[in-house]
Amino acid sequence: MQKAMLSAPRLAGAMLTVLAITLLPALRRLAGSERKTQPIHTDERALRDLVAVFEHTTDYVVQTDARGRIHYMNPALRQAQGIGPDEPVHGLDVTRFNPPETNDLFVGTILPAAEAEGIWIGETTVYVADRRVLPVSQMVIAHKGSDGRVHLYSSVMRDITDQLAVRRRQQQESARLLQLSQRDPLTGLLNRAGFEAFLDQQGATQALALLYIDLDRFKPVNDTHGHAIGDQLLQQFAHRLQGLVRPTDAVARLGGDEFAIALAGMRDGAQAEAIAEEVVAAARLRFEVAGLGLEIGASVGVALGAAASDGWRALIERADRMLYRAKAAGRGRHASLAQGELR
Repeated sequence: MQKAMLSAPRLAGAMLTVLAITLLPALRRLAGSERKTQPIHTDERALRDLVAVFEHTTDYVVQTDARGRIHYMNPALRQAQGIGPDEPVHGLDVTRFNPPETNDLFVGTILPAAEAEGIWIGETTVYVADRRVLPVSQMVIAHKGSDGRVHLYSSVMRDITDQLAVRRRQQQESARLLQLSQRDPLTGLLNRAGFEAFLDQQGATQALALLYIDLDRFKPVNDTHGHAIGDQLLQQFAHRLQGLVRPTDAVARLGGDEFAIALAGMRDGAQAEAIAEEVVAAARLRFEVAGLGLEIGASVGVALGAAASDGWRALIERADRMLYRAKAAGRGRHASLAQGELR
């Protein structure tokens, strides 16, 4: 568990809490002592005020000995646990109030860090009434005696249910905006940024086949029937492309009538060329748009490889060169760098 980063105001508050908790045993004794024979000094009154803070704060405060037996539990934590104000808690094992994963975290991370550094700050979970798991921010302080050994542990916890909900909404919104930034709004395919992000996620030695696709005779469709008809044709072609690939592959519209397919893990040049030929065939099929029967075609450039020292961009450039070779050879076909042939 990573330590939480604190802002300056929160850090200052945390340091005051550390000071107060360090003095907690003395504070509790002082709060219960009777000093009828002499006036209360200013410093004593300040200590009593600190005791009142722990007794009235909505944060959860608990103090245990080095073996995890409870010495003190403040009213807020008692209420959250469903424990009455007069019900004894002294000597109870604090682990009974933690989920198993939190106890594991204490053993493996929190207590060693607190013992080494004096304090641990992070996020955990605790049980509250009805064994409901509550997410909390938590500060654990190790109190050492003159012998250098830990004698007490103090912990301050705060319910972060609402903060986590806000964090999840922010993460979901960030993911949604990222999704929008990487998707073509017309076809729903990846856009160029999304396609490049997919390539970046492939391992350095991951085999890959790239198909670069350019529609033939698409411009006359736009010029003759308008962009609305052209857009519907692009949407239909995008749907056909998605039907040719696996869920692990990526299909993108790079712009205009240019598309690309990334076949992840593809080492077989013949299989990549077979898919390229299916793309050509899919483009040849008549498109029925708004009562019109439209016929176009597609040229495809194919390149296979892995991210060596030149990276994916070099593979893209090779696929693009093969695309222009296919177009120069008469369109409606594919060209492969793997075979060096036209089909």
